[in-house]
Amino acid sequence: MSWTIRRDTDAHTSNEADCDRLREKLIEASKENILLFCSAPDIGTTNDHNSYYPFDCKQVTEMFRIGAMKADGSIAGMVGNGGRVDFILPGENVEIKEEHHTITDREHDSPQTGSPIATALAAGLAALIIQCVKLGAIYGVYGPESTGLSHNSLLAIKKHEAMKRTFNTIRGNSRLESPAPRLGVETYFEGPGKYLKGEWSAEDKWKKVARVARDLVEMRMEGS
Repeated sequence: MSWTIRRDTDAHTSNEADCDRLREKLIEASKENILLFCSAPDIGTTNDHNSYYPFDCKQVTEMFRIGAMKADGSIAGMVGNGGRVDFILPGENVEIKEEHHTITDREHDSPQTGSPIATALAAGLAALIIQCVKLGAIYGVYGPESTGLSHNSLLAIKKHEAMKRTFNTIRGNSRLESPAPRLGVETYFEGPGKYLKGEWSAEDKWKKVARVARDLVEMRMEGS
């Protein structure tokens, strides 16, 4: 959810009913173990809390609230109080890869800034992690050696608490010192990424992905 809606209580323009409907649907999604990612409203430091949805839906505790990070690894000023976000990811002049450019949507091809961009990256990272675990579980079943991963591993990583622990594992591998909850994605995946680009057999690459997945899924997660 790379967007925010300001709750309007004015008698003539009120959108409270719509915001309430959104809140209820988010609660339902959370109960169904659907991973939820939302953007910080990018309004800087303010006391105007509880006004921006879905970010300020306090009833939805199992939702990742994402803020933008500057190129130096610090939190962007537009995010305001870093204590209100769970994690920060790149959100300053993020360039779209050439292969993702489109002819019909050229206005979005220029570098983008803001927490909505960081939120999209966070959701993409979660999808990458889930795919790694899925491949690791498949290799563990059909490969020549056990990986310790199973269908239960895949079910576990799709839940908020397990994904949050995994994000914190990646955060702990950051090269940069930062008081903000910055994810060290480049540090964590740099080695495996270079390996997978090398001239290795498909078997060796499957094994590498399985090892990365095993490191991302704590054994205790699978019982949650």
